Amino acid sequence: MKCVLRRLAWCPLHTMLLLLASMSAGCSSVLNDLRFGRDEPPALASPTAPRGAQVRVGGDGFALGDVEQPSLTPQQFVDLTNEHLRARRVTATVRFVQRYPDLAATVLSDSASARVSLQTLRMIAEAHDRQCVAAPPGAGWTALVSQRQANPQATADYDRTRIQFMSRLQNGQAREALALKLAAAVPPGLAPVLQIDAWRLQGIALLLDERPAEAAEAFDAARRTAGTEHPYQAANLTLLLSDALRRTGEGGGADRAWEEAAVLAGHLSLQAVPLVDPILWERVAYLRPAHAPWPGVVREQLTQLCGRHGLNPPPTNSVAHAGTETDSGEWQLWANIGHWRLVRAEPQAALVAWKRAESLTGDPRVADGLRLAQAKALTHLGLTPAATALLVALAAGDDPAVVRPALAMLGSLKLQQGGTAQGLQMLRRAVEEPPEVVWPERAEAAADLGLAYLLQGDEATGLRWLHQSQQDFEAAGHIEALTQSLENEAAYWDATHREELAQSIRGRLDMLSAIK
Repeated sequence: MKCVLRRLAWCPLHTMLLLLASMSAGCSSVLNDLRFGRDEPPALASPTAPRGAQVRVGGDGFALGDVEQPSLTPQQFVDLTNEHLRARRVTATVRFVQRYPDLAATVLSDSASARVSLQTLRMIAEAHDRQCVAAPPGAGWTALVSQRQANPQATADYDRTRIQFMSRLQNGQAREALALKLAAAVPPGLAPVLQIDAWRLQGIALLLDERPAEAAEAFDAARRTAGTEHPYQAANLTLLLSDALRRTGEGGGADRAWEEAAVLAGHLSLQAVPLVDPILWERVAYLRPAHAPWPGVVREQLTQLCGRHGLNPPPTNSVAHAGTETDSGEWQLWANIGHWRLVRAEPQAALVAWKRAESLTGDPRVADGLRLAQAKALTHLGLTPAATALLVALAAGDDPAVVRPALAMLGSLKLQQGGTAQGLQMLRRAVEEPPEVVWPERAEAAADLGLAYLLQGDEATGLRWLHQSQQDFEAAGHIEALTQSLENEAAYWDATHREELAQSIRGRLDMLSAIK
């Protein structure tokens, strides 16, 4: 029976223990019961925004330039957050919300017209504030949710005005929307996030009404209100300010604002709780002045992020092909965007970004790393033959840093297709053979190797590799991977009728779910 796996992160095996149980029950029924991999949102199609008018009005009020849009609608984001909450998966809920800061901000700013419960809204606000607000507790969205709960009438007039404003704006009636004077309708004494949102929307309406100088004033007012306490808002607003200033002909001011937004986005990506919005980065790239290189600090930030994601910068003696930008920061930008897109379960956008990054580097080693990344995206898209062809070519090379992960991905794919012996052989070559090679996803390959041994009946070796990978996940703080591995181990104990051991693992899973 063909078994369709819901999740293909890292090109993994992490549901293959279902095959053990399927020997008696059938794979599809076990999949329905266990529902592995729900930490990831569904991989929906990601429509490409066409290059055209720089300002467009959408569900979140604004879209800018030639960028990919989120694969989830705000309502789908709310519904998936609800799913995590119903399952009492607090940690997974927080991580999910923080994976989509753009959608969280949209839902929080438009909560009056969204179908969202108070419990869900509060969870979104708390997770978003932890990531995006560097201010005292009373300054963020959580405070505003509490204020609205304590006195629903405090914002009732503003909420109605905002709904009317958005309706007119989306119908192309920018001037009529501006007549509502949204920024002046914000009631006093509330958390400043409401005033920031009102000024932002007013600036967008002014741009649509072709009044860029006034739009720049509105964006600057919003940015000053955001200050240093709301850096995510400030980065977006500074980018909007740059665009408005450019439309007024103030090129120097526009360039300075763009650079400020780019540097701030880099700082946010490297903070303790990384704040990553690939759409923000795509807008930064779209609005980069043609004559302006990436600032040195941003190039350093992007290179550091590439290292974190296993896409190391090229050696200093690398020779770039003619027409490429090997050291400009451009390929590093798109390599990181690809990583962030895949984390958000947007493989189509990830594939596009990684292909673009490959075209911008002249270093063969970096290009091979980007092809490995593309293979991941292809598996997420269900294009296994294309991924396999790419991996076979990479595995035939002579660079262990490329060959080993390619073999590991091929081994996992073989196991998913039922080729246990061949898959085990490839995973052993990737993980066990000397000399030991460490790559960013080696722990995932080791977990797959452990499961492959279990499928072959070698319990002692399989559990040794499985437990080693679990220790590595825990040490690295990879809670989702640890959870997945523990769920697979519990499934193994169930399949071999050792319920006491399965319950012990589930107790550990309950503790992980309760982490806040």
